[in-house]
Parts: sequence; C-alpha cells; structure tokens
Amino acid sequence: MSDIEDLYTPVDTNVKNSIINQMLFKHRNYIINKVKAPLMNALVAFGNSSFLGRIKLITNIARLIKRYPVPTKENTNYKNTHTTLDIIDKFFLLHKIKDRDPLFRAGYRLVVDEFEHDGHYGSVRDWWIEEIIKAILAGNWLPRPEGWPLQHYGTKSNSYSAKVWLEPEPYGGKYTIVAKMIEKRHEINKLLEEVSE
Repeated sequence: MSDIEDLYTPVDTNVKNSIINQMLFKHRNYIINKVKAPLMNALVAFGNSSFLGRIKLITNIARLIKRYPVPTKENTNYKNTHTTLDIIDKFFLLHKIKDRDPLFRAGYRLVVDEFEHDGHYGSVRDWWIEEIIKAILAGNWLPRPEGWPLQHYGTKSNSYSAKVWLEPEPYGGKYTIVAKMIEKRHEINKLLEEVSE
C-alpha cells in the first residue's frame, strides 16, 4: 500500500476512544442532534444577528464546540490528521497571544474532528490545499510579507507591546516556501507536466 492510499484507508472503528468511533457510532445521535445541528444553526445565525445576539451566539458556539472530543494522536487515525496536530503544536509554540488561545484551540478542535471523522470534509480540505498550490504555481498566491506575523503586538504609543510571534528571523517574504515555489514555479510546472504525460 502506498503512502497516498494510506491517507484514506478505512480504519478500525472499534477502537473505543477514537474520534471516528465516538462521533459516528457511540454518540452518533447526540453529535448530530445536540452538537452539529445547533452549531450549524448558530454559525448561520451569527451573520444576521445584532451585537448582543452575536455575544449570546458566541457563548453557545463555544459551548457546542467543547462537546467535540479533543483530538490527539491517540484517538485519531489518519496521517493528515497527525500532521495537522503537529502543525497546531508548532503554531502554539510560535503564537503567544494567550487570550486568543481558546479561540484557536476551539477552531482547531472543530475542524480537526470534522476532517478526521468525515471523509467528505477531509477531501474538501485537501482540495483547498491543492487549489492553493495551483495558485502558487500560477503565480497568483503571494507569500506573507517579510516579518509577518509581527513579533510584537501593540505599540509604544498605547503603552502595550508584547512579543507575540516567536518564529526565528528572518521569516516571511522571500524566506517562505511560497516565495521559493513561485521562484521555481516554471521548473515545478514543467516537472508536473512530465509526470502527467
């Protein structure tokens, strides 16, 4: 079996603590009726709500996301999920705005669980990644600016400045993989054409 086939190989859903088992079998009706449906309704309603309504919805959305299992390498099965968890760990080593951590953790928990247990959404995520790579190779996706994210948040004028991004310098701009792919895109595209022939 190739590494590519392994990304979507059916897994043993009898593992008691796996997210797939929890969401598709053990707690299926609860997840569908008490978590996913109300979460979808709250997210849709958010855009059409007043300021106070949005605050109430945010509280409800956060409560619903907390009902999702916390994804770990021990309760997930797919290689892309494990790689995503590694990237999330790296993000939290670099990103140091502590009051934003709960927001990011909730968002990551939601998307990782969805991609792990629902092959359709996992494939849609992979399609997005493919489209971004195509846009990079077409020269239509730009790298993040050099030095972004900024290392410090706030300014001296508002008396608040904290180091919030710990990526080793230099970073961003010409130092990104995106910039390197754009620079070599003609060579990469030629290789891809040769592979597809």
